[in-house]
Amino acid sequence: MAGYIKWYDEAPKWLRIVVSVFGIFAFLYRLFKVIIDKAEDTSKLIYVIFNVIPIIGTVIVVFDIVKCAMGKALPTNFSEMADFSDEPKKEVVDEQNPSEEK
Repeated sequence: MAGYIKWYDEAPKWLRIVVSVFGIFAFLYRLFKVIIDKAEDTSKLIYVIFNVIPIIGTVIVVFDIVKCAMGKALPTNFSEMADFSDEPKKEVVDEQNPSEEK
């Protein structure tokens, strides 16, 4: 599973776009990520479940193609799917304990 995730993340942009057209490759990527993360984040689990529903799955495949064309990783939850910014995410620092990052 980890090997597949690594292969998909390191694949060239053109290959990721081509395999995103076939939803099964992206579905397996998300499924393996959820299994490895032990489904700690329920939004990831819900996102994988929505991938199985035909109409929603088709919309998600379109977003996968767009994300791959932008050179970004496949989204594994809805918040990642909606993020199209070019800026890297900033770490949130607790104001009371600035040494601890969330």
